[in-house]
Amino acid sequence: MRQHAFFNFFTSLLFGYFASASAWSSNALPLQAPKVCVKVHGMPGPEDVALNRSKKWLYVSSHNRRNAEETGKLFAIDLNKPDAELKPLALNVQYPPHFKPHGMSLVELPSGKERLYVISHPLLDGDAEMHTIEVFEGVGLNFNHIQTLKSPKLVSPNDVHATLDGRIFVSNDHAAAKGYQRTMDDALKNKTSLLSYFDGKAWTYIGRPVASGNGVLLRKEGDKEYVYRSAFFENAVVKYEIIKTEQGATDLLEVARINVEHGPDNLELDEQGNMLVAVHPSVARFLMHLVSPGQKSPSQIMKINLANQQVQKIYANDGTQISAASTAVVLGNRLILSQVFEDFLLVCPR
Repeated sequence: MRQHAFFNFFTSLLFGYFASASAWSSNALPLQAPKVCVKVHGMPGPEDVALNRSKKWLYVSSHNRRNAEETGKLFAIDLNKPDAELKPLALNVQYPPHFKPHGMSLVELPSGKERLYVISHPLLDGDAEMHTIEVFEGVGLNFNHIQTLKSPKLVSPNDVHATLDGRIFVSNDHAAAKGYQRTMDDALKNKTSLLSYFDGKAWTYIGRPVASGNGVLLRKEGDKEYVYRSAFFENAVVKYEIIKTEQGATDLLEVARINVEHGPDNLELDEQGNMLVAVHPSVARFLMHLVSPGQKSPSQIMKINLANQQVQKIYANDGTQISAASTAVVLGNRLILSQVFEDFLLVCPR
């Protein structure tokens, strides 16, 4: 029987988090969302997106995350077009078997081509390596599948950030692929989620674990590089400096912890270098939305000024406009929101 990583993840949340006394907190939100937004339909579960800002193209990781048997696809949206003409275009690509995409990262190559690194959860029972990173290369809508990366250290990958020089940072949301340990980690909010790192040759774990890791992003600041990582059950985005150990290995040193009020999901940068963070104000309502589409889950987007770490709420909705928003990107006068389960992106004026 085939299993589904995303459903397995939130099933463990369901049993684990309901054991917590705070599981049913309502986290009521004032309506602060723009009244006039456009829904771009046709992409089931567009959980993560990757923006090519120079070309004004948006790539979308799409999968019906309520159905364990379905496979997913990658789409592109041409943001050069006006809102009324936006539509998803399926990539022309031969997918690997049982492709079920999740977090993704875009790298622009000197040749003008693009490389997409996409977490997939094929989850074949009996496989020691239950998750993969699928690598695609191409331009526009035409891509080739060029590589499958596997490692036992990809234990429960949620988000990925890849670099031009071939390094890959992967945020695992759990320390166990399935079972009782996942449930207990969620119920007790244990700090067990590790960050996996690929240096181009081998996979290692780096940095200290967090409580349910989620989004991950690499940013250069001055002459140093920093990794930002969502710690879901800690309501925080954690900032790490990339360092070298005495043995010459790559590791992370925590240098800051930014409170974002609720559980953070994916991380993106805007044109000014501010960080946009999608947060989930109510775990209980998120889980109810997983089980029943009619149950709405509130969405919030926070903007972090990384120069002074000041946090500003720029979008809030009770779930009637978009439920369980997972990623936010901005381009010009547009704020674009993705979500975990339903079949559309939301495009709003800034």
